[in-house]
Amino acid sequence: PLAAMALLTMRPISPFVSVSRGQGQSQSRVACAAKGYGVLRRLMQLQDDFLSLPKTKEFVLDRDWPKERLLNVEEFLQHQESERPCPVLDVRSPKEFHKGHVPGARNLPLLNDDERAAVGTMFAQIGAKEAFDLALESVHPKLATLLRQAGENVDSEAHEAKLLLYCKRGGMRSQSMAKLLSRHGLDVMVLTGGYKAFRTWAEQTLREKPQKVCVIAGATGSGKTDILEEIQRQGLGQVINLEAMARHKGSVFGALGEEAQPSSEQLRNDLAIKWSKLCSSKWVYLEDEGARIGEAVLPSSLYQRLRGASLVLHLDVAFALRATRSLELYGPFGAE
Repeated sequence: PLAAMALLTMRPISPFVSVSRGQGQSQSRVACAAKGYGVLRRLMQLQDDFLSLPKTKEFVLDRDWPKERLLNVEEFLQHQESERPCPVLDVRSPKEFHKGHVPGARNLPLLNDDERAAVGTMFAQIGAKEAFDLALESVHPKLATLLRQAGENVDSEAHEAKLLLYCKRGGMRSQSMAKLLSRHGLDVMVLTGGYKAFRTWAEQTLREKPQKVCVIAGATGSGKTDILEEIQRQGLGQVINLEAMARHKGSVFGALGEEAQPSSEQLRNDLAIKWSKLCSSKWVYLEDEGARIGEAVLPSSLYQRLRGASLVLHLDVAFALRATRSLELYGPFGAE
């Protein structure tokens, strides 16, 4: 409330405003509100360094980002999942983001899909300098909006406005944006190697992390998913429900009643995060699946783990019961 009042009057808040005991607010809370207002006010308007295109270009080209503000993938994920999670912003284009991103990230694109395509064409046909100039010309008019949108992702209750940031390779896009946000009061950390580094980590995690795997197999209608859910409900073991993650029930009618499926790349990313959190000395239970679930292709490393599982539980259920279960599952959707 104090920050909002100061915003209306456009007068700075003193960190030591007197507060009556009836209001029950300490000086430290007022100081925190003042700090939050300071960040908010800086996010409302661009500083002089960014008002003109030449000044912005000079700032961006001097893009050395402190090494202590760079995180490897493991550190990045730890910050994302800490007791007070840090918001993650992906500054790639919407098409890049939709194809695959760090789970939990939000898209804050510097370039839209058409702008990115034009910059890529310029790079291929003319050169890097001209492509950079075109990209900067496209981004500069959006800086104030990008600043505001980034601020909307900050935890207003936190003592510091922290953000995690990445682009494709952890280079120009993410580091330039990080410097912009940092100059305006945000505490920003950047993923070293960007999304490409995360993708490598995801593939290595699914391929190399040791894990005891138990596969539950059986024909359609055997109740494999029900058993997985019951194992999870009773806390009897670790469970990864591949069909739930792929948003498809795996059969010919598997798309009925489901939302749009994630891309194969995004499914791999989501699975890698889950796999990384498993206890290697305990069994993980999964349903037997083919190489793809609907349109989503399983990571080859995980598919090989299913095929080579050290324990397989096969459900042998009578055809009549399986038919009844299938009708109960798919019947409500009608003939369509």
